[in-house]
Amino acid sequence: MKKTGYIFVGLLLLVGTIYFLFFHERRGIDTVYLIPNGYTGCVGVFYDVEGKPPLKVQNEKIIHKISKDGKLKTSSPESFGWYSRVDSGWHNSEYYYVDDQGKKVKKLN
Repeated sequence: MKKTGYIFVGLLLLVGTIYFLFFHERRGIDTVYLIPNGYTGCVGVFYDVEGKPPLKVQNEKIIHKISKDGKLKTSSPESFGWYSRVDSGWHNSEYYYVDDQGKKVKKLN
């Protein structure tokens, strides 16, 4: 009977370890990119820039407001909102064109 208990505990530990390593959802904060309406080309986000404002979180999402030249400079670290310093975790990203007042005009795929 004692042997059966050890086997059960061993299997329970094995299943728990497999779940944690492979199936446990590591969740970061979702992101939203607000891009000026009509902008075409590459967008760049520059992190750890002294003197620039930090990224903001609204409705549990990190807001990336891109300037008309396609750049965003922020004092926030690249790992802002990540699950850990080395892993962004699972998160959703949304991209929108916005007008001059910041109102969403079109969702991008």
